[in-house]
Amino acid sequence: MMKRTWLIALTLTLITVALLVPRSDRFLKKPSTLSWCPESAIASSDHSTDHSTEKIHASKIIVEPWEGRHNVYGIFVLPSGYQANHFFAVSVDESNLYCGGVKMLDQPAYGVSIQPGERIAIGHLRTRTALWLLTKGKQEELEQPSNWVLRAEKQG
Repeated sequence: MMKRTWLIALTLTLITVALLVPRSDRFLKKPSTLSWCPESAIASSDHSTDHSTEKIHASKIIVEPWEGRHNVYGIFVLPSGYQANHFFAVSVDESNLYCGGVKMLDQPAYGVSIQPGERIAIGHLRTRTALWLLTKGKQEELEQPSNWVLRAEKQG
C-alpha cells in the first residue's frame, strides 16, 4: 500500500513539473520583452516645441503582486481636455523601460479624487514584470510616482 501511495505522489509531482516548466520559461525571460514599449509610450516630448503633449506622472501607485493579477498599477489624473495614450511607461533606471496598458475612468476611484472635467487613467503593469523587478531589488524605483509616465494629447 505504501509503494502505491509513493508511486501516485511521484506521478503527480512529475505531471506538475511537466505542466509548470514550460510556463516558467516565460517568467525567466527578461521582462522588457514581455512588457514591450511602443514608440508612442516612450517618445520624448522634453525637447519638442509641441506643447500639446503632456507627461503625467502617477498620483498613486499600488505594488501588491502577491495579491494576484492586476495588483500592480499606477493611477494617473488627466487634466480636462486631454486624451491619454493607450500605454504608459515605468522607468526603473535610465536604460530600462517597462510598459502596460491603460484603462480610463470618468469618476473618482482608488481613493483618488478628481475635479470636474478630469479623468482617471489606470495603468496596469504585468504581474510577472513586477515580480521580476522585485526580485532584482527594484521595489523602491517601482514605487516612485515620478518613474510612472503617461503621455496625453490635448484635444482640439
